[in-house]
Amino acid sequence: MDYTCIFNQRAQSYIKASVTWSGAREHEFAAYLDNLDLKPGERFLDVPCGTGIVGTLTDARVNYLGLDPSAPFVAYCQAQGTPVLQAPMRATGLPDASFDVIGSLSGVHHEDDRLQLYREWYRLLKPGGRLLVMDVWRGSAVGEFLNGFVAEWNSAGHDGCFLSEADSCWLEGAGFTQVASTPLAYAWQAASVQEMSSFMCELFGLDLQPPLSAFEQAWKALGCQQAGEVCRVPWSLMALSAHKNTGSVI
Repeated sequence: MDYTCIFNQRAQSYIKASVTWSGAREHEFAAYLDNLDLKPGERFLDVPCGTGIVGTLTDARVNYLGLDPSAPFVAYCQAQGTPVLQAPMRATGLPDASFDVIGSLSGVHHEDDRLQLYREWYRLLKPGGRLLVMDVWRGSAVGEFLNGFVAEWNSAGHDGCFLSEADSCWLEGAGFTQVASTPLAYAWQAASVQEMSSFMCELFGLDLQPPLSAFEQAWKALGCQQAGEVCRVPWSLMALSAHKNTGSVI
């Protein structure tokens, strides 16, 4: 299943996780915004935007637009007053050269035709614009967690098509230059192991209800060492950055 099919089915569970445990991915969102390096007056497309939380964290002087193909996510964003458009990621229908910055956080591993995706984003960027894709890297511990533990306990499975060296080639094939990759490491956090397990059950749609012992074993593989009351699960993503040259034509 692609992104749209997946989140048309389980967006409500994802929204519940994001609202109930709003601070769990605080460091991830901070890393995303830090690497985007948005400037006042820039037009920023956040895709797929999910719950639109990045829009609430973005400087008000930035012209934010979220885009998501999933109707439940779009409806939630609209209810929160977050600027949002419902459209396919690979065929947005937006005008050429509309944005200074395009960012994508943990969504493209549900899309396997990323060359077409990158071509669309190249079209949408202004000359001199920049792209940031922050997602799971193939062969990483996080990738093994998602395609292993999450796949086992979600009745629909999880078959992520994670970032790899091929993405750099696809970005260059789409016309991008200055393609670079930067590994990012931080932690998801919750007040207790019970809260972290509840958060992940909702976020990942773990309807088969894994026991806490299964969570703790999976977290250990991620490098989790429980100390004190706060539960911190190490997490890491790869940040792929690229630019559309000044004077580029579409």
